[in-house]
Amino acid sequence: MLLDVATPPNRPAKERAAALLFLTMTKGIKKRPSLEATLWRLYCQDKHEVVRLTALGAMAKLRLRPSDPAAAADYLYRQTIAEATCPEMKAAIERAWPKLFTEESLLLAEKQRKESAGEGQP
Repeated sequence: MLLDVATPPNRPAKERAAALLFLTMTKGIKKRPSLEATLWRLYCQDKHEVVRLTALGAMAKLRLRPSDPAAAADYLYRQTIAEATCPEMKAAIERAWPKLFTEESLLLAEKQRKESAGEGQP
């Protein structure tokens, strides 16, 4: 129900962000299928900064990890060094990073990326 409020782009951004905040307080929400994909999509694609910040914060609070950690980490890293990225977004990324990624998950994702690209093959 809360995702139904948070995802439509035609709803007011503050209303959508509030729904995302309440989402993190909902018992059992982590079991919802594709929740991390929905929150990641909102972070990456929404045009309203408040929705993007809240979606990233919700992922971190719920400790949901993006399905492709290497690509997600690369995307977030590029966001932190981009001049157009506002200081609030950079700070949110820095706060969320340790909750979204473990060192092991990033190393494994990098190894899988190299294997699929044929790097490291004799």
